Amino acid sequence: MKGIMTLVLLGALGAGGYYGWMHFVRPEARVCRKLESLCGSAVSKEPDECTRSIADLRARIGEDGQQRLDSCMSDAQSCSAGMGCMAGAGLSGMGGAVQDFLKGLGKSVGK
Repeated sequence: MKGIMTLVLLGALGAGGYYGWMHFVRPEARVCRKLESLCGSAVSKEPDECTRSIADLRARIGEDGQQRLDSCMSDAQSCSAGMGCMAGAGLSGMGGAVQDFLKGLGKSVGK
């Protein structure tokens, strides 16, 4: 009986830890919670939509951009400041794509 109770307790702790990681500790979740606290629930209609969008953005902006986004969001004191952080991160992610496009264009035109 003790063994079963121990397994149930360990399972509950594991599930709680996973839930906490997914909703509170993950960088995407932190950014979404900060935006929601600054801007209200109008940030996204679906709760997972925000975290998916932030995860996609973080994948495009690289490690340095992620650190700048996290720092900017932690310092943001208003909704407009938080949205500015997001816009800046998005533009930095697009900047890499534009640079790659121009490099490719330059290589193909130069030959």
